[in-house]
Amino acid sequence: MNEYVTAGFVAGGLWRPPRVPSPVLAVEVPTGRAAEIAGWFDHPHPVRDNLTARTPPLAGQHLGFEVLGHEAMGGQFHTWLCYNKELRVGAHGLLTTLDEADRTAALGDGDDQITWFAVRLTAVQGFRSIR
Repeated sequence: MNEYVTAGFVAGGLWRPPRVPSPVLAVEVPTGRAAEIAGWFDHPHPVRDNLTARTPPLAGQHLGFEVLGHEAMGGQFHTWLCYNKELRVGAHGLLTTLDEADRTAALGDGDDQITWFAVRLTAVQGFRSIR
């Protein structure tokens, strides 16, 4: 079983209705990848700070796994959905296991401008975004 650290938070609707109110989602990475991902930032950044501090996950419902791409230039993040692949997803429109997310991230290998990596999304208990 993997342990995770929190990289950051996003307010976002789930892929399937109902969309209101939207949960606050914690973006969590396996502990073993935290230092590598934090090293992508050569300037102060909340993701780097959270990963360096090994911010523990908050209580909530684990929804599934997403694959994000980090741009080498500009530091933007992208979703695996950019690939428009026909992949099996769970009830929340997310991949169901870390292994599936890691295999999906490998689809992006060969792109030297974007590094793809797996994250776990958790609906944080007690927090909702304002819509």
